[in-house]
Amino acid sequence: MEQRKRPFALVMQKGSVAPHALSRRLEPESIKTDLQQDLSAKQNERLTRTAAIELILDALAGDEAIVATTGKTGRELFTISDRLNHLYVVGGMGTASAIGFGVAHALPKQPVVVIDGDGAALMKLGALATIGFYQPSNLLHIVLDNQVHDSTGGQQTASGVVRFAAIAAAANYRSAFAVDRPGDIREAVRLLRYRPGPSLLHVKIQPGSPAKLGRPTVAPHEVKERFSQFLSSRTK
Repeated sequence: MEQRKRPFALVMQKGSVAPHALSRRLEPESIKTDLQQDLSAKQNERLTRTAAIELILDALAGDEAIVATTGKTGRELFTISDRLNHLYVVGGMGTASAIGFGVAHALPKQPVVVIDGDGAALMKLGALATIGFYQPSNLLHIVLDNQVHDSTGGQQTASGVVRFAAIAAAANYRSAFAVDRPGDIREAVRLLRYRPGPSLLHVKIQPGSPAKLGRPTVAPHEVKERFSQFLSSRTK
């Protein structure tokens, strides 16, 4: 795996591995979450996803490792600004939060931001429990929620009845905010970026995307390689 940078699988018969004592059981701290929810904007007052991503990038410091979920979110992030610290999770719906957690857990001094979607987050809600269990203090998890699967035709998701911030609070995140007004979004990103995490920011946005939205022109393996190089350069 180290030499070829590819995953490998081992298929073994029962008894091929000798018994081995498990490592010490982790006893994570139970957190009293800072839970704040203010979703007061009307739907036509909410930002588009493009505008929300632009606002988020502007509010961040610029040294974060950014993991964007599959579909329109990754495509819009690439169109707005393609950077070495961006990882576009092409075709891996629901896995952005797990990838972001892995990076944050392995590199605790590297700030990590996950830009997720409502459909993707609902698909892998178990990742929130894992994040809350391991407590990566350098992880900011942002869920852009337009209540539809924009990338596959605009089919409705179940997020209309889901309070992501409350779920994050129940999963042991340290901070969990829900906002939908531009000023509140900017303020929340700037606050949570520097506050010890894990933190979740639930942002309600409008459905839809640019009519002639392009796709990343950098091959997925090239994105992975340059993202890895960015992370390596930050650890030296």
